[in-house]
Amino acid sequence: PIDCQSREAVLDATRPVLAAWNAQKWEEAKSGADAVIAACGKAEGTEAAYALGSDLAYRDGDFASALNLAQNVPRHGPSPLARLAGLTAVQSAIALGDAEAAERETLAVSAAIVAALTVPDGPVRGRMLGGFAAGENMVIAVEGDYKNGPFVRHLTFIVVPREPLKPLRTLMLTTSPASAMMDLEGVYAFDEYACDRHVLLDIIQSDHQPTYD
Repeated sequence: PIDCQSREAVLDATRPVLAAWNAQKWEEAKSGADAVIAACGKAEGTEAAYALGSDLAYRDGDFASALNLAQNVPRHGPSPLARLAGLTAVQSAIALGDAEAAERETLAVSAAIVAALTVPDGPVRGRMLGGFAAGENMVIAVEGDYKNGPFVRHLTFIVVPREPLKPLRTLMLTTSPASAMMDLEGVYAFDEYACDRHVLLDIIQSDHQPTYD
């Protein structure tokens, strides 16, 4: 039994679900997320169960359920669960061929990314440099240094396709600790990331950080 009136109690019940998800014990995680949602509905604190349940439904190929579950997770903030639910919603809408939902979810994720990178009191405090058209895409550019795993990102380009059923992508100018270990100074990588791939586009050698222009 879960005291669904207590946010802490709901979160305590969800912690084993997150642990199972992190351990890739998908069936255990799914049964746990389903139990929290069945017991507490949309009570405060259930957002994590919905986010994990959405991801697990997507992994099972149940894209309609994944999209539906993601709607119960606030996605205006920079939390990892908000990002997980947002990207799962985008991918699910694309898999369903639902152009309207895909466009809505892609715009929501893009806005959340920009907000997370540029909010004045946030960890990055980056600067939005503007947007421009590039072929069949709209691109939003943000300047700001932040750690992303072992890497440091300097420029982030969010690529939003005009065709809603195409995936959201990012391009990033990055320095890596591997370069420092090899005494390679002034080496920048320009990479493309999508939900299903990472592509190294270029290696830039420069005695100063390449500018936005």
